[in-house]
Amino acid sequence: MRFLAGAVVALTMSVGAVAAPAEAAVSISLRADHTTLMSGSTVVLSGRSPAARVGRVVVLQRRFGGAWSNVARRTLGPTHSYRFVVRPPRGTQLYRVFAPRSQGQPAASSRPVTLSVRWTPVVRTTVSAVLRPGNVWATRVTGVTVPLVALWSQRWDPGTSAWVDSGDLAAVAGPDGRFSLERVEPQRFRLTVRPSGSRLAGYSATLSVLQPPIPLVLDDATRIEHVLPDAEGVVPLSVTATAGTLISVTGRSEVFGPDGGLVVEEMPDTRDITSFRALSTGTYTLRWHPLPITTDPVEIWATTPKVVGFDVAGLCCRIQQDLPGQVVEARLLAQSGDLVVLDQSIYPSSTDGIGLRVFLDPAGSPLQPDRVWDNTDTQTSFFRIATSGSYTLRYLPRSTTSDMSLGPDLSLAPTTDLVMGAEPTWVRTTTIPGVARARFSAVAGQTVLLTMSEFGEVLSPSGLATNVFGPQQCLPITETGTHDLLVVDDNLVSVEVVRACPHGT
Repeated sequence: MRFLAGAVVALTMSVGAVAAPAEAAVSISLRADHTTLMSGSTVVLSGRSPAARVGRVVVLQRRFGGAWSNVARRTLGPTHSYRFVVRPPRGTQLYRVFAPRSQGQPAASSRPVTLSVRWTPVVRTTVSAVLRPGNVWATRVTGVTVPLVALWSQRWDPGTSAWVDSGDLAAVAGPDGRFSLERVEPQRFRLTVRPSGSRLAGYSATLSVLQPPIPLVLDDATRIEHVLPDAEGVVPLSVTATAGTLISVTGRSEVFGPDGGLVVEEMPDTRDITSFRALSTGTYTLRWHPLPITTDPVEIWATTPKVVGFDVAGLCCRIQQDLPGQVVEARLLAQSGDLVVLDQSIYPSSTDGIGLRVFLDPAGSPLQPDRVWDNTDTQTSFFRIATSGSYTLRYLPRSTTSDMSLGPDLSLAPTTDLVMGAEPTWVRTTTIPGVARARFSAVAGQTVLLTMSEFGEVLSPSGLATNVFGPQQCLPITETGTHDLLVVDDNLVSVEVVRACPHGT
């Protein structure tokens, strides 16, 4: 770009020195086609010396370092004119034409022409992320520009779609032009060198604060001193895990695997806990949503499960989380043929702090109950154990302070084996209230008569449920195999095969 002056400058000057009587004064002129231009552009300097003799030499000079330095020379022709095309350096420059004494004519020079050569400073930058103490990422900006100039910060205002001066001095370049600074604000910004004299304003490229994932430490708190959510209100986190590890993280997050794919939550129905299983060894990225959105310090826990042995006989004790948001897994040794009873709240989304419970087989797969009783405020699930081994009741807390009581929530139903035609036998529960089981074998096509003091429910080998009531009830047998009579209180029970049901049963 060229900045044109309003008028072409034409300067002439007569020789000021006292010439010898034999030497006539010579006038020399110099003008520029424009006096304001950008660095790198050319300017035409031209003039005439009508009284100078043909063949005389004129020299274009530039003022530099307190003296005039030769730039170019021309030999006058019949027109007594000269023309120079130059690319002046940046800044304010002075040029003149000088004719040395020759051919009996005295030395002469033109008046200086002043050129304003404007220039735009270059601001080159490189950005990198630096993790400060307190797990705060800072964006380090290093670069080079004009030596010893001040660099100021500007931020992008999306409301006006314009750059706005922040008013803060970002850095001062050293004698070699190098500078360095750090920023943490989550916004777009750039650095600028302000105009001065012939120097125009210079700008860096648009910069953004880098926010790599904050690394979490397993089974420990990661404290973030200054929370910096992005435009979507998200803070990126990361955690490194080995394949198969179950991890719970306080807060709500989307989880992405080492390959960038979305990882399905292990138990998504939680209030402020995110759980997932590492499918492969590597680093997992979380898009954490701080609620409420704040810049205050926070602590984030990433934990692996606490594993305990479950004492069925004790039926006591609260097994609390050791760490906020931690999953607790109670291991229960069960034998083939056992009946496991699990009680839990039927209001999984309530705010009573009760966590989610899942019953897992020895391979770690969730088991579906063989029978479910829905009560007023609890749900009782029955699991017939097919394979001996270690079974797991997994508690995933809904919040960092969930009640983790294991009390009577999980139990092995006490079992009494009934003999066809034998005297009545007491079937007793071990908790109040509780569930006990009376087990008997029957053949399809038989009719059995159940005598008992209370009501109960019979589960066929396939899980078909039939309600039975005391004192006596006939039950047609449709499946061959072991049947389970479930009772909720102590019962005196007998069973026998009958040809026909007694009247009223």
